[in-house]
Amino acid sequence: MPPFLATVSEHNSLKYAVGKSFCSSFRHNSHNLERPWYGPWCQVLTDLTQQFDNMVVVPQFPLWFIQQDEDSDEEESGDNDPNGMDELNVIGQRDGDEQDSKLGDVEGDAEIGNITTDLVGTITGSDTAELLPDFILLHLLVKHLPANHPCFSQLCGMVITHECCPIIVENKKAPSRQLVGILLTRAVDALLAEAQEQLGTQCHHLFA
Repeated sequence: MPPFLATVSEHNSLKYAVGKSFCSSFRHNSHNLERPWYGPWCQVLTDLTQQFDNMVVVPQFPLWFIQQDEDSDEEESGDNDPNGMDELNVIGQRDGDEQDSKLGDVEGDAEIGNITTDLVGTITGSDTAELLPDFILLHLLVKHLPANHPCFSQLCGMVITHECCPIIVENKKAPSRQLVGILLTRAVDALLAEAQEQLGTQCHHLFA
């Protein structure tokens, strides 16, 4: 068991062991694939962020690098979707200091009637390059919705006012089960180098 797992909830130690056994099994992961490891790593990341109510672990979250020409139109919005609604547009100016959630108060974001929503680039376009990191962690800020908002129940009484991606996680499969000693070390180093290279590309998409 990796040493850093000691920093997460001890009551899940058996769950980690079960997940690792499943992924390492010749019967249940006969081809030594990467994907079965998503389960235990999702649990680890969730436990590591459990104290942060405004951080959400999301697997396979698409990052879009959108190259737009100078003459290109603005990015498509949800206006053409008959069911689409921007919940921020429904909210009028109001005195929201006493309504702010603790998630928004920490960052001191703008009043609900004057919000510029920050979003991770996830909108498809005609000239896009898509990447799917194994996991990302989303950082979200919220404001409380007025009780008469049409989406109050659907949105659990709050609206997301900020979304960003501070963490990208790249998983790799385990090395060959037959390797030991220096050969195992070299195989791990090669997988880590591959992960680092892929993370560099993913971060480029995110920041672009």
